[in-house]
Amino acid sequence: MGEGLELTEDKGATYFKLPCHHEQCGQCTIYETRFDICRSFRCRLLRAYQAGEVDLVEARNRVEIALKLVQAVKANDPDAANAFNRRAIRAGLAEAPDGEGDEAKAIRARKLLDIVALDTCLERWFRNPKPAPADEDQPETSPSNS
Repeated sequence: MGEGLELTEDKGATYFKLPCHHEQCGQCTIYETRFDICRSFRCRLLRAYQAGEVDLVEARNRVEIALKLVQAVKANDPDAANAFNRRAIRAGLAEAPDGEGDEAKAIRARKLLDIVALDTCLERWFRNPKPAPADEDQPETSPSNS
């Protein structure tokens, strides 16, 4: 892949491995020459704003909430900032070790809650809906002209 971008597969879908190695301190280091996929990407929130479904104040509020959730997750575990790492971390946190004390349970629960809150926020406000899989048993229909 060009510029050293790696691809990864998950559940049959192919994605760029994130975070992109061109990102530093939350900014793209090749912004002026960034890839077409980066130039054309519009998250769910941006699409809603452009469609007039969300005003600028609400959009900014949602971005601020998401950034705070990311910071909380990173404070607990910097590796959890990456979505793929977060899945494994989340699964590990969901497993209670035998003999775990109350303080350790509370810390684990807080970390898990922070991750769930971030993932829920990203899914609800930022991630674009995945296209429904084509049903091969159903014939394709086209809009009628009547």
